[in-house]
Amino acid sequence: MRLTSGILFVFVWIAAAGTSVASAKRVPLLPMFLKDPIMINGAEVPSGSYLLSVESQGPAVQVTVWRNDQFVAAARGAWVKSGIRFAEDALVVRVNPDGTRSLIEIRLGGTEKAIVLQDPETAMKLSAK
Repeated sequence: MRLTSGILFVFVWIAAAGTSVASAKRVPLLPMFLKDPIMINGAEVPSGSYLLSVESQGPAVQVTVWRNDQFVAAARGAWVKSGIRFAEDALVVRVNPDGTRSLIEIRLGGTEKAIVLQDPETAMKLSAK
């Protein structure tokens, strides 16, 4: 009986330690101002002030855009190390053939890290092959 309870304790401790290691990490909310509307994961985000929440688990990242405590858009991406230290936070957008702009990268000032967002159109093309 004592051996069984000891094994159970070790199993529960390992399970708890595993979940804490695998838990998601959050970056403090980042302010974001858009001079022009942009597309994020297919959703049009009008110009204005927003807050960006970043939650990551390993290299995978979930970015969520908020305005006045309301959900606006979300996208998945991955952490990428650039090799240069960014002086300030920056958004990198792509101008699409139709003239719209799509958010493709978020650079974090003071670090060498960027979040490269997955392009839903590219992902759909790759999954169709």
